[in-house]
Amino acid sequence: MLKKLWQKALQEYSSISEQLPSTNFAMKRDVQEGQARCLAHLGRHEEALEMAADLESKATNTDHLTVVLHLHLAVFSSLQSREHTILCLHKLIALHPLNPWSWCKLAEAYLSPGPGLPAGVSPQGQKSSASSDKAVGPSSVHSGTGSLLSLPTTLPENALLSVEASGSAQENMPSLARRREEAQMEARRKACASLLRAR
Repeated sequence: MLKKLWQKALQEYSSISEQLPSTNFAMKRDVQEGQARCLAHLGRHEEALEMAADLESKATNTDHLTVVLHLHLAVFSSLQSREHTILCLHKLIALHPLNPWSWCKLAEAYLSPGPGLPAGVSPQGQKSSASSDKAVGPSSVHSGTGSLLSLPTTLPENALLSVEASGSAQENMPSLARRREEAQMEARRKACASLLRAR
């Protein structure tokens, strides 16, 4: 049922896009963002990332860039790509260091296990030959003033949590759950401390 609604919304956005005059840039951006979000919900992530990359190339100010990063974040979250999600959150925090939502989401992302991005998809929505588990494409972000905001292209090894289970899975479940809860509380404390330092 939901898939049909997303498909219908995508058709509506596409119809509106065809009727918009070429000079109405603001409306075109909004419609393109809507199309990308629909594509992501329909599982067409590569197309959504291509649209997001197009929007990023046309970004002229910080607000445009923030929208694009939130769009990338939505796509990577639906792909359950933790590394790309974390990099998007780093970029958002670099743009808006006082936004507590980004800090909290970053803490959650560090704690959430998940598969990497399928091989061949880069954060700019283009095909890449390298595996996403190793590195992400260049992470340069345009700021509204024409300068670039450069971020690391890979996450440090110790940034990704790894929990190795030994013995019977059933025996380790309470222990793993307790350690995970402790790690979540620690991450929340660190996120709050980082936010306070940023202020």
